[in-house]
Order: sequence, then structure tokens, then C-alpha cells
Amino acid sequence: MALTYAGANALLNILCGKATSIPYSSVYVGLGTNATEPARDGTGFTEPSGNGYARQLLGNSTTLLQKMGTPSSGSVTNNNSSHEYNGKIYFPEATGSWGSIKYVGLFSAATGGTLIAYAALTGDAVAVASGTNPVIPASSLTLSLT
Repeated sequence: MALTYAGANALLNILCGKATSIPYSSVYVGLGTNATEPARDGTGFTEPSGNGYARQLLGNSTTLLQKMGTPSSGSVTNNNSSHEYNGKIYFPEATGSWGSIKYVGLFSAATGGTLIAYAALTGDAVAVASGTNPVIPASSLTLSLT
């Protein structure tokens, strides 16, 4: 995943001792269409609109709702075995087409908020048709810092 400038600046403030925690107590995962390519300034991430689409909670620092496992060697994956879905990230059923999904993004809020990081899916874009429930399988979302 690439950090946006906002995400990188938040992390740098922590690493430099200017902040004690990242300013995002909750992080949500969203899907992006292939309509535009996201940019590091946080622009260009186009989410589906309507048809049942909603970002999903990835984790919250004040609850046990953590879908990511334990970081190791600079990486963390959505494989938390203590989470009821073992780290799987379920999106609601599409009530209409969501278009072709090509990106995944991390956001600071369920709606609006700040795009923190983003990545292109491996392989071809995935068309989400009405009646389907998109899922990010366990161990399929990995965040790494190098």
C-alpha cells in the first residue's frame, strides 16, 4: 500500500516524537473503482456510489474490533484469529452495480474523512454486480512499511 501524504505525515509525527499516537482511532477499508487512479495527495480515489456500498471497519483502537493480525517484520495481514470472521472483511450485498473495483483504500471515517493509504488489487479489476457480497479473504490484505 502507498501512504497518502496525510498518512505519511501522521506516521512521521509519531516517529519524530511530535505525537504520541496516530490521529485515527478508527480505520475503515473502502473499495475504489478503476475510473481514476488514486494519488498521494488523497485525490482520485473513486468509491462506488449507492447500491448498498459502505466502507467497512478495519479496526478501532478502543474496542476489540481488530481484523488485522499482529505486526511482524514490518508487515501486518488481515488474519486475526480472535476476530469473529478470522480477519475476513465482508462488504454489504450490492443492490445494484458497483462498477469495476480496482483499488482498496484505508480511511479515517466511515464516510468522508481522510484517505490514509491505498493500493491496486493484484490482477484484473473485479466487477461487482447486484446481488453479490464482496469479501476480502483472510490473509489477503497486507500492509507493509519498508
